[in-house]
Amino acid sequence: MASLGNVRLWLRGRVAILALGFLMVIAAAALIYAGGGLTFVKDEWAFIYSRREWTLDVFLASHNGHLVLFPVGVFKVLFATVGLTEHWVYLLTVVGAHLVCVGLMFVLARRRVGDRLALAACVPILFLGSAYQNLLWPFQVGLIASVAAGLGALLMLDRRDTRGDISACLLAGLSLASGSVGLAVAVAVLVEVLLRPDRLRRLWVAGLPLGLYALWYVAYGRSELPKGGTLGGNLFTVPSYTADIAAAAFAGLAGLAPHDGGPLAVGAVLVAVLLMARRGLRTTVSARLLSLLAAALAFWTLTGLARAHLGAASAYQSRYVYFGAVVIVLVAVELARGTRPGRPALAVVTLLVAAAAVGNLQLLHQGAEKWRAESDSTVASMAALELAGPATAPGARVQVEDPRRCARAPRDSYSRCVDPKRWWLIAEEYFQAAAELGSPAYAAQLAAMPRAVGRSPRARRRLRAHRAADSAFARVLGVTPQPAGEGLRLGAAPVVEGASGGTAAGRGSCVELRPRVANASLDLAVPEAGIRVRSRQRAPVSVVLRRLADRFPPRPFTSLGGRSDAVLLLPRGRLARPWHVRLVTAAPIEVCGVARPSLRPTARLTRPPAYLS
Repeated sequence: MASLGNVRLWLRGRVAILALGFLMVIAAAALIYAGGGLTFVKDEWAFIYSRREWTLDVFLASHNGHLVLFPVGVFKVLFATVGLTEHWVYLLTVVGAHLVCVGLMFVLARRRVGDRLALAACVPILFLGSAYQNLLWPFQVGLIASVAAGLGALLMLDRRDTRGDISACLLAGLSLASGSVGLAVAVAVLVEVLLRPDRLRRLWVAGLPLGLYALWYVAYGRSELPKGGTLGGNLFTVPSYTADIAAAAFAGLAGLAPHDGGPLAVGAVLVAVLLMARRGLRTTVSARLLSLLAAALAFWTLTGLARAHLGAASAYQSRYVYFGAVVIVLVAVELARGTRPGRPALAVVTLLVAAAAVGNLQLLHQGAEKWRAESDSTVASMAALELAGPATAPGARVQVEDPRRCARAPRDSYSRCVDPKRWWLIAEEYFQAAAELGSPAYAAQLAAMPRAVGRSPRARRRLRAHRAADSAFARVLGVTPQPAGEGLRLGAAPVVEGASGGTAAGRGSCVELRPRVANASLDLAVPEAGIRVRSRQRAPVSVVLRRLADRFPPRPFTSLGGRSDAVLLLPRGRLARPWHVRLVTAAPIEVCGVARPSLRPTARLTRPPAYLS
């Protein structure tokens, strides 16, 4: 009986810890499920292409103006262990770093408000689906690690001894080495040190990591703003931008849309002011509170100086929510320091936290779908590169982001982006990385994926992937209209699959379309080599292509302009499926199959991957 009583006593003192562990398991499972099937996107390709060597510059070179020593180290360890074939392992790093952040928050909070309120404070961060980019994108392991190191530094400062100071200094340095969020962390450490009586003797705690960062910045750093922005111009819009990004953080905590956070932020500020007036400034205002406020202000201001010219939509981006939300929760904990609420108050807090968690899980699902669409486009482009195989055109590159978006690619020395508004896969560099680290593509799965039937989410995803692959195929294989030179030999006739707004008739190796309306169309299955298109009146001819997709996309791939005679070569690469083409024109056209031309030069690979042999 005595032992049973001891067990009950032990459990009673650890209910909050056990509950947090249980919730962590649920959160980790939700994140891994949401991130299942994703692949490398955006900035990760800058790491894959150019951070594979073991030189000092590889570790210290600026990425988009940031010091990324720690995330580069994480990626290089994974390059050496799992290569590019197991993306889920990369996802585990960011999920693990997130759980570390939550655990450190719990330790910080329980010392001030007890286990129950500490648990309530951690749950909104644990299920922070509004920050889905940070939780589903392994590249953001730098930001999460920077926040975790900052939380660890604050814990070490609570020790108020030499060992704690040394640990806080090292953790502040790690935060700076993980990304520019570390600057806000260093500001928090500096403010807290300056507000203590022995400030001069302990100034090295923040001064040393900031000094090392300054040396790095002189040697490697750059101040880079997105196209069209200047520091002087952004300076005047920083206040409004700061208000927007702070409101987005408040909204993210509550599980609301970013633009709904304004009233919530105003209400939170009013509650904080009333609480300080009621309890007195001496009781509520501490060095930790001021250091947290300084960190939030530094992060939001620095972000505004770099991006305010992009408008409020930039402030509402998911990746900016995480740090602000963590700081807001810690500020609330600091204001409530010493509070021990009764059961009614705890019940209200529990309901609010549960509602926020549910809202954030919905935002996580929505964000995962957005991220999946981008990932699917990249997977399809990689698969197209590999299925093209030796037929890949020299210098081929594939756009893997929706051109309607205006995300800026990194423009530092490791960038491989030609257009600063779009992202690209470059064939030769991709093949070299895949040969060294393994292929991250799903070429066989994509080629075998069944046709998209119906309008279910799965069918729409398949159609989106197939269309992205078709577009990538055309670019990778160098499909472009060419003049019909002398000596061109005709081959098998294209197969008519449909005609709209006109009549189609076959004759030998050719098919003729006679339009009755302005936008008549002719659908054909293309012979192995390609087609020659001859316009009787030099009228423009729009070309729409598909290969894996079962439906033509709404936009044309190219136009033959006003040429009277043009050839469209459509190599098949390593995929046996034929091309299908839709030609849209207002004038009569003749379409003939052409004989197989001589092989064109292929992209030379320094070490051809086994799957291309």
